[in-house]
Amino acid sequence: MLALLPGGSQASTAPSCRTAPQMDQCELKWAGRRSGIAIGASIAEGLPEEQRSDIETHFTAVTDENAFKWSSMEPSEGSVDFTDTDALVDWAWEKDLRLRAHVLFWHRMQTPAWVRQKVEGASDPAAVLTELMTERVEEVV
Repeated sequence: MLALLPGGSQASTAPSCRTAPQMDQCELKWAGRRSGIAIGASIAEGLPEEQRSDIETHFTAVTDENAFKWSSMEPSEGSVDFTDTDALVDWAWEKDLRLRAHVLFWHRMQTPAWVRQKVEGASDPAAVLTELMTERVEEVV
């Protein structure tokens, strides 16, 4: 998946494609950096090293598909696990990639079962869901 994301990228010191000594300095990544457009790719857990390398070479931004979703980070109540997200943030930082966390809340199928059970069993489901979502934002963001 290729996505053009607005701004936020740092200006590049790479030579222009007209003066670049090597073709790899004329790739989409450098054109995006020169123009201030982040060039993004969607990534998933377990991405093979070859694909990670391609992303590092050709892109300036990444969006993770599932690591930040509630069901991935807190499959059971009170067990928030930042292991995967921290590793992703560290990798993106090290490789100078802009990272977009996708998403803190998603549809019913990727909401943890414990959340659905609490909401469905509540006398005021909207209030319970609002409280749980507020707690999640405060914990994660």
